[in-house]
Amino acid sequence: MAALDREPLDGDGSVTHGTGRVLLLDGPAGIGKTALAVHWANRRQERFSDGQVYLDLNGFSAHRPMGVAEASQALLVGLGAAQDELPSGTHEPSALAGRRLLLVLDDALCPEQIRPLLPGPTGTTLVTSRNQLRGLVVRNGARRLTLPPLGPEQAAALLHALLPGYRTTPDSLRELAAFYGGLPLALRILAERAALRPRTALARLMAEIRGECEPSHLSGLGEDSTDLARSCPGHYAA
Repeated sequence: MAALDREPLDGDGSVTHGTGRVLLLDGPAGIGKTALAVHWANRRQERFSDGQVYLDLNGFSAHRPMGVAEASQALLVGLGAAQDELPSGTHEPSALAGRRLLLVLDDALCPEQIRPLLPGPTGTTLVTSRNQLRGLVVRNGARRLTLPPLGPEQAAALLHALLPGYRTTPDSLRELAAFYGGLPLALRILAERAALRPRTALARLMAEIRGECEPSHLSGLGEDSTDLARSCPGHYAA
């Protein structure tokens, strides 16, 4: 959060490539990119007089990634446009020009999904992705912030807060946190399972989870996933 707060927004410093300020949060699935982006956007509402629009691009979901035309129409609807006012076919970048906007484009797959949606120099775009989107940095001047996993003590403290009904030890909490690679979402899913089975010993839950997370099950974690078999640390694509 502090790193995002230090970034200059539109009008606060240099504006690159005529597309306003572009901020990129990247990191592995389950690291908390979406939660951070939404929380930060809510705290900065007063900076954007023409509003904020959140859009899930479905880059890594089970659904088809959102195309540019579909995304641009969704953005315009989010800004209050009526259906009969929407352009057909290609995106009209002039529709966003001159507006002091914050666009939160979540779960982007590639730079090509983002570039046509960038507003004019008065806007700010916050992008989240599992990929590093290097082309967006090189060609569009995006400022990249990579989210690291929680440190051992931070992860253990989160688990301690999420498991108030369990008798735990610092060592067991650190063991669990390490097993899930410090990914906040995976730790919350574990706590949710524990809450559903309050009479099950934490050691037994840990044994079950280890059995589910064989190497063949390592498959990356969806932000809306509640399946622990898909919650083992996945791969971070470049």
